[in-house]
Amino acid sequence: IQILTFGSMANRSKLFKTWVEIGRVALINFGPDEGKLCVIIDIIDQNRAFVDGPLTGVNRQAINYKRLSLTKLKLKIAKAARPGAIVKAWKEEEINKKWAETSIGRKRALRAQRANLNDFERFKARYAKSQRNKAIKVATKRIARSEKPATERQKKKGLRFKALVQKTEAKAKAKK
Repeated sequence: IQILTFGSMANRSKLFKTWVEIGRVALINFGPDEGKLCVIIDIIDQNRAFVDGPLTGVNRQAINYKRLSLTKLKLKIAKAARPGAIVKAWKEEEINKKWAETSIGRKRALRAQRANLNDFERFKARYAKSQRNKAIKVATKRIARSEKPATERQKKKGLRFKALVQKTEAKAKAKK
């Protein structure tokens, strides 16, 4: 059993990867701006941050930390940066591209894509999923069967089947 102590800053930095700091990109997970990215431009107190998202449609506002999901993305901006500086830094860092490459970004994009499917497209997706699952089931059974040793009866049955196949192939060759 390993006991964690919070004595030094080195131990703390190992525990947390993302800190609430100026320039940190965050995802709003609740409220009218849910699902939009924003940047922390100032820290008000231990419960709220001042955020802005000029490219994502988030107005400058104070927002509770409980409504934010911090990302690993960070911009190099000054405290209380103006929207123009945020836009410039956002484009230089290619935040939209980096966000699309993250696992959360990919999941959110996939969820949005599924939500926009019509009835027939949902049917096709469900059918393709069932066909994939059937193929996986057949393959796993085939692998399990090949790894299991055959009984004497199965061996005899297999030999009889091979002999029957050879006879039919020989008859087919003789007719040609």
